[in-house]
Amino acid sequence: MPSGWRIREVSVGHAVQGRFTVLLPHTGGLWSAGPTPSEGTMMSELNEFRDRYHRSVEAFIQGDPDVQKPLWSARDDVTLANPLGPPAKGVDAVWQHLDRAASLISAGQDYTFASIAVVETDDLAYEVGIESNMVKLGAATDRVPISLRVTTVFRREDGEWRIVHRHADPITEERSVQSLAQRADHPS
Repeated sequence: MPSGWRIREVSVGHAVQGRFTVLLPHTGGLWSAGPTPSEGTMMSELNEFRDRYHRSVEAFIQGDPDVQKPLWSARDDVTLANPLGPPAKGVDAVWQHLDRAASLISAGQDYTFASIAVVETDDLAYEVGIESNMVKLGAATDRVPISLRVTTVFRREDGEWRIVHRHADPITEERSVQSLAQRADHPS
């Protein structure tokens, strides 16, 4: 194994069964997996930021994107790939996509985040997990359950953690290879 690398076997959340091995360069920062200290996580500035981020998602599913916006990077390379549209790049485009998505959901409740992995270096980190909640979609009067597979990338900027990328999609269980094919009514 290369010098400065660590291997860590971690348990994964309920959406994926089993164990896997993570082989990552370790540059002095913290890295962990799993949602609890018993899984080996260590409190850090990133964990505090992730807590703020997850609380902002709770506001977001109520239809309020403004709680989350200050957590995002203001740099040109910020990106968002949400399940309601194509990827957005740049602060203005990301905020437009956040506003649109938040306008289409409301009355969110029962938010949970099942962490699969969290990796932290000195200036860059990511987390992968499953977000679940109950929301009203569009003009619907009833809440429906939503589960999203989410990857969020964080970067330290001027001494503060910021979200630099978020990808979310509804793929939370195995699918057939045919599900990758473009539908006739949705050409590429």
